Order: sequence, then structure tokens, then C-alpha cells
Amino acid sequence: LREARGQRDSARARLDRFSDYYNANRTRLSSDDLAVVATAARHLGVRDPGLFEDAIRVYDEAISADSRNVPARVAIGDLLLEKYNNTEARVAFQQALSLNPNHPGALLGLARSLHFDGAAEAMETGRRALAVNEGHVNARVFLARLLVELESYDEALEEVERTLLVNPGALNALGTRAAIEYLTGDQTAFPRTERDVFRRNPRYAEFYNTSAELTARNRRSEERRVG
Repeated sequence: LREARGQRDSARARLDRFSDYYNANRTRLSSDDLAVVATAARHLGVRDPGLFEDAIRVYDEAISADSRNVPARVAIGDLLLEKYNNTEARVAFQQALSLNPNHPGALLGLARSLHFDGAAEAMETGRRALAVNEGHVNARVFLARLLVELESYDEALEEVERTLLVNPGALNALGTRAAIEYLTGDQTAFPRTERDVFRRNPRYAEFYNTSAELTARNRRSEERRVG
């Protein structure tokens, strides 16, 4: 929560405690404990990229401690995909789904992996995640962004609004709504959403990254159609 509010130093101080605890209790930690430590390292890696490797290593330790730890497999898949290693990420998601075919996080991860490769099945797989958990914020945001890429702006906005009913402060949903407003030329709504986002987190740089990424994707789609 502190990180989401832009309170980075306070968040980092708390996250550092997990590293200290890990170093002092490494041989006694359960699979779930190890996954929590790895997640802390992943968050810390935003400011210290070297810690991403530590996160992957500790996620692997969590899986070694309990091969049926599905959330740990999903988390390592998400991190690998974030670092553009889609080949290994796909394997992690598929392994998670072999243990639990209806795990919404694993289904979303697979959908994101398919989208990375430009596969049309990404949309269907994302909807499967929502069929399991209709309140899954990240799955709805993912679906909304796919709809933006298809220029189905009204449908995309509907997905965003459904997301905000679940979590009115979801920054990724608010950022997607702002991107839709920008792409559709809504010069009244965009600055209003922009103010709302930075009121919640004054350091949320991802706000502009989302608009830029979706705008770039739409331009590439237009170029392919013209070509």
C-alpha cells in the first residue's frame, strides 16, 4: 500500500525486513515464506535490478520446498515475462496450470504470454481467468487493453469501469482509462483522471507509459492495415 501511494522510502524500509528475516532464518522457512521473501525482492528490484535475480532464485527455492506451490510458479512466470523471457515464463505458467487448470493468475499469465507472441488466443484465455474470478483486477485491465488495441474503446471502457467497481484505486485501471480518454480525444476526462491518479500516487510514472504504449500499439495496427 505504501508503494502504491508513492511512499517509496517507507515501503523499501519495510521490504528490507524480509531480506533480513530470510538471511537469519533461511533453513527454517516454508515454501510460502520463501515466496513472500521472493516477492519482497521483486519489489525492491525496481530500484536495484540485481535483486530480480535474487527473487527468481528464492522463488525457485519455494518451488523446491513444495513443488505444488502454484502461486510461486505464477509469480516466477510473471517476473520472467516482465524481463522478456517469454519462453521460460510460458513453461512456468503451463506447469502451474498442470497443477490447477483453473488458477486465475496462471490463466492470466498464459494470456499475457500468448499476447507477447501475438497469438489470437490471448483474449479467450484472459476471459477464462475472469470466468473463474470475475473480480480479478489485473485480468480485467489486461482484457481492457486488448480491446483498446482492437480500437473497441467503448467495450474497453466498460471493462475498466467494472474493474474500478472492485477497486476504485486500481492505478493500472485508472491509467488504462486515461489512455482510452487520450486516444478518443476526450480533453475533459483525461486531465481529470490524470489528477485523480497523481492525487493517489504522485510518483506513478507508469501512468504515461501506459498511454504511450497503447498509442504506439494502435499506430502499428493502423500501419499494418494501411500496408
